[in-house]
Amino acid sequence: MTSEEIKNKAFTGVIWSFINQFGTQILAIVPAMVLARLLSPSEYGIVAMAGIFNGLAFNLSTGGFSDALLQKKDADHLDYCSVYYFNLFINSFFYLIFFFLAPYCADFFDEPLVAPVMRVALLSLPLVAVGGVHAIILKRNLNFKAPALRNIVVQAASAIVAVVLAFVGCGVWALVIQGVMQTLGNSIINYYLCSWRPTLTFSMERLKSMFSYGVKIYISGLVNYGFGKATDTTVAKVYSPADLSFYNRAYSTANLFIHSFIGVINNVAFPAFARMQGDVERLRRGVSRFVSMSSMIAFLLMALLFVLAEPLFNFMYSSKWDAVVPYFRIVCVWGLFQPVRSTLEGFLRATGCAGLIMYNRLINNILLLGNVYLAWKFGITCMLYGQVCLEILQICFFTHFTNRFYGYGVGSLLRENSVYIVPTLAIALVAFAADYTVSRLFLLLHIDGEMLPSLFRLLFSGLISLSCFILLYRTLNLTAYRELIGLASDVFGRRKPIIGKLLKKMVKK
Repeated sequence: MTSEEIKNKAFTGVIWSFINQFGTQILAIVPAMVLARLLSPSEYGIVAMAGIFNGLAFNLSTGGFSDALLQKKDADHLDYCSVYYFNLFINSFFYLIFFFLAPYCADFFDEPLVAPVMRVALLSLPLVAVGGVHAIILKRNLNFKAPALRNIVVQAASAIVAVVLAFVGCGVWALVIQGVMQTLGNSIINYYLCSWRPTLTFSMERLKSMFSYGVKIYISGLVNYGFGKATDTTVAKVYSPADLSFYNRAYSTANLFIHSFIGVINNVAFPAFARMQGDVERLRRGVSRFVSMSSMIAFLLMALLFVLAEPLFNFMYSSKWDAVVPYFRIVCVWGLFQPVRSTLEGFLRATGCAGLIMYNRLINNILLLGNVYLAWKFGITCMLYGQVCLEILQICFFTHFTNRFYGYGVGSLLRENSVYIVPTLAIALVAFAADYTVSRLFLLLHIDGEMLPSLFRLLFSGLISLSCFILLYRTLNLTAYRELIGLASDVFGRRKPIIGKLLKKMVKK
């Protein structure tokens, strides 16, 4: 596949990944707003407690073979079957292990409801293996359209069920059943979207051939999860289920935006970079494009979320979640660096540098123990600032090796992305002024309530900020902006020439 074909297919993948990520998130927002009003922070905290151990079960069961299968250039039917049956066996095995460990996990948090929640939620573990290899094959083929449509359908169905269950008084079980339904729906649809079918064939030799790559990803992921969840565990033990839910809500709300965006980058960048292996110049240009475009969008997005945090939470969750807003704003600063770190990590993974990823995560997670101490000794706010510092350190680590191997270092990173700082601050100030104006207007008119005023504040500020973004970046004529609009107009222009022409007008001639 030529460089131009990979670029076009990758960007088409970006479009469908955006539809996938943001389509499912939009469908999740309304049910989340309803559930946040029907359920208490403590009930969310119980699910988060169970999720600490359930996540450990998922990470123990992966084996790293999924990433190895995605990275392998000449994967065939025997490889697929071997990974498929391994995943099915190991996931079922760990389900049984954690089923019997559930009461002890509940005793650890002194919360009896954790045990039954774990046992039901963990049904997702064997279910995810049913369509896991099929999802990998779709990703290998850079087919992002079918999974996007799948996720939208599954998200809508599971959200409706969750809201109904919460409305009739099922409490915490509404969230648990929603998660199991999503996994079941995704696996079933994956199975039918992909034409590949497993046969009764298996090769331990094929698994061993992927082991050297997969085990590094496996260990790094496991270590990363274990150290990462040390923070959640400390918050749950030292504070309360409600405090844990506030902490998780700050990240989950930010992740509605930033991790959706990062998911797009990971889904598209990893297979695209993997296809470019061996061509250093193409790889360097590719990572430069991905980092520049993602940084431009992330800077704008996080700045707006920082400014509009208070009306956002009042609109989405009601004022009983106002305690989350200070945490959320710090998480927005953390989110500025996420797309850059994620792109660089995916770049190194795709080019076979799995060992570096493992060592980075090991070092980072040792430092994370210091953050756990901050949470225990000085509180959650101090710990969140520590996580921002750790994210910056990870970027420094990755750029050291991208510079060493491919000539893309800290200097290139700062030179290509510092140009977005001043425009972003200008747009953030515009958003603040717009939000302040609307909030004062509602006070003068004596309009009470939370949802309607907050919605108007978000819409007005958002539209003003978006218009400012287009006007400012069109005037500055920055490279990443031109490339982003150019790629979008090429993709959409083939099917909808009118949209293509409108997009081209957003770039200065």
